[in-house]
Amino acid sequence: MTALHRALSDMGIEVPYESLRYAKVSTIHYSKNILLERSTPCFLLIQALEKLDLSTKLDLTQTDFRNGGQMVKYHASSYEIALYDKVKDLEQAKKYGAKRGMETDYGDMADLFIDKRKPEVLRFEIRLTAKKIRPLFKTLGFTQSCTFDELFNATLSRAVLLHYWKTITNGLYLMNIDTKDIERLVHALHSAFPKKRPGKIMELIGFIAVCQNLGVRGARMALGLKNHQWYRLKADTKLLENSTTCPRFLILNGIKQQLEEFISLERQDIVVEALL
Repeated sequence: MTALHRALSDMGIEVPYESLRYAKVSTIHYSKNILLERSTPCFLLIQALEKLDLSTKLDLTQTDFRNGGQMVKYHASSYEIALYDKVKDLEQAKKYGAKRGMETDYGDMADLFIDKRKPEVLRFEIRLTAKKIRPLFKTLGFTQSCTFDELFNATLSRAVLLHYWKTITNGLYLMNIDTKDIERLVHALHSAFPKKRPGKIMELIGFIAVCQNLGVRGARMALGLKNHQWYRLKADTKLLENSTTCPRFLILNGIKQQLEEFISLERQDIVVEALL
């Protein structure tokens, strides 16, 4: 709050501190930079998200995938979700100017990765309008009013980001099953469903493979599944989510942990990772 007040003053904009503190907020963006392991680059997660059907669950009106799988934006009438490769965005801004990046205030951050081994940093943002803030906070158990003082809050930011991350990744279990090693997958299915007949095991393998290639919505349409078939197959594959025998995205738990801890990713953290 004090930093913003000082910055406005430096720009010649005189605003009483109390007026700024209790100003009504029309839009707020909660965000977190998340350091990933190099074994799971940002684009791999974003490509997996492209195959999910989140429109009905999140009441979305539009989904944009840009820059060759480096960024995804989910749009709704009162909010927006954005996930993108932070390092690629910095490079884009450095090469073409700040206006070509997702953010505009990079300072000297754009020089971090020159001639260094680049880290993988996922940027996760939830952009809320006033229309969305109140019902969302009620769902999350918060009673804050829409003033700058009350919304500029790390606890709120953490809760909002975790809420949407859990909702998004709840559908990733279908993409999180490794189908490259069929023998391993068959073993995992037999362990999870010891009473299922071979035909049903083959049905599950086929369902998983089609979902991973065509996407969740595309698989349902291509296979012509009825509601009871669709929900049964989804429920069965959901049981494989916690299996240690066939995960693809082990980093998902790491991302959730970073959101729960909600420790700021500092410049030195990125520099150290880049030099490793």
